[in-house]
Amino acid sequence: MKINVTTSIDHEIWQIAKDNGMSWNDALEFGIKFLLADNDEDLKFDYPKNNLSEKLKNATRLLNEKCMEIERLKDPIDAEKEADELFGGVIDDDTKE
Repeated sequence: MKINVTTSIDHEIWQIAKDNGMSWNDALEFGIKFLLADNDEDLKFDYPKNNLSEKLKNATRLLNEKCMEIERLKDPIDAEKEADELFGGVIDDDTKE
């Protein structure tokens, strides 16, 4: 049994799907089954448990960590302090013999 639903989609995505011969009904059904398989192992739609949500969370966490590291290294004072901690102090040009 099929039902009719009204949906909205970004025109650019719709155009790409149309250009590639993808049916909106098939794409929508695939997406729903894919996400259901990710959330509930007992629902078998011929999709393996893809852990998509977990993968996205991990990717986001890693990206945020890298962004924070970049921001931290942008500040030269913090970078110098970190170098001091790593190498036991930086030798000043005045103290070189």
